[in-house]
Amino acid sequence: MKTKSFIYLLISYLVGILGSYLCFLELNKHFDILLATLLADIICTIIIFIFSVIANNSSIYDPYWSVIPPFIILLWMIKTKNNSLPEQIIFGVYLFWSLRLTLNCLFNWKGLKHEDWRYRSFREKTGKYYWFVSFLGIHLFPTLIVFLGMMPILIGFTYKEGFQPYIFIFGVYVGICSIIIAIVADLALYKHRHSDKVHTSIRSGIWKYSRHPNYLGEIIFWLSNYLMGLAYNINKFYTIIGFITVVLLFNLFSIPTIEKRLLQRKTDYHEIMSNIPRLLPIKFNSRKKRD
Repeated sequence: MKTKSFIYLLISYLVGILGSYLCFLELNKHFDILLATLLADIICTIIIFIFSVIANNSSIYDPYWSVIPPFIILLWMIKTKNNSLPEQIIFGVYLFWSLRLTLNCLFNWKGLKHEDWRYRSFREKTGKYYWFVSFLGIHLFPTLIVFLGMMPILIGFTYKEGFQPYIFIFGVYVGICSIIIAIVADLALYKHRHSDKVHTSIRSGIWKYSRHPNYLGEIIFWLSNYLMGLAYNINKFYTIIGFITVVLLFNLFSIPTIEKRLLQRKTDYHEIMSNIPRLLPIKFNSRKKRD
């Protein structure tokens, strides 16, 4: 059954990528590369959404966040004719990030019969309007967030204003470190889930310094995108909007949602929240009241 689910998922993304690429070729005849890519990205999202509806499972979209960006980077490299060493390094960083996140997603996916608990919650709350909410909130919104996060790279490829190698090297270093942080977090969580302590909150390894090191790694990755793009355009500070949007997404939705669930499922999570910082491994201790 799981094999059939993976085949369905593979067909979904092959159709989505091929269909949106053909649309991009036509769109790019009428619009600049930024708008043409955005429209093609939305078309690909719509195709994946159709496969989600057919399977009655919004989790079909889950790999999209990590699968599509390397294809977009490769497309930008070809269309802007930027294929020198820095661009190849950027593509390599993206590929490393994509492999880690996609494999982690697929490894934990239980097949078409399983849908993410957050989506099931949306189903219960929205009823007959679920697929409308799914399209806007589960499919389209993350697509736009990722596109904003990637914009510094395209703007860098398109409007070069003097390459800053030291900023670029720092950005690459930050990107690689972010992926390593996420991998270490994934491995520790996997080990915890297969131990006799699975019914308690994880507090081993990197998780004893941050309540959400996997999210921390993801946020830092999008910071590296801004830095790598900034290396091409030192004056275009406005490209940081994508990174800010990602930070807001994780801090205003992703983390509060998962923590609410953990408080319900783990009796010791109150203690975790009291003793372990949310993201950065930094404690801000308040002054103790005098007796």
